Amino acid sequence: MPSVADDLRRDTRARVLAMTVAERIALSLTLGDEDIDRYARAAGVPLDRARRQLQSGHIAGRPVSRAARLSPDDPAR
Repeated sequence: MPSVADDLRRDTRARVLAMTVAERIALSLTLGDEDIDRYARAAGVPLDRARRQLQSGHIAGRPVSRAARLSPDDPAR
């Protein structure tokens, strides 16, 4: 017997698949903005500062790509 979560997942998936690409993009941007707003309120910081903090944390948490590493003959490597 499917759970409530399974039913919600199936319904959400069907609704999203019925959207146009433009509608999906608009939805994703809206959801992202809502998350930033929630973070700003929870952290007690202005919205622009919350956006910068999240962006810098995203960048800081990513490993450096192989293409971005220093040249092989650089002693600092």
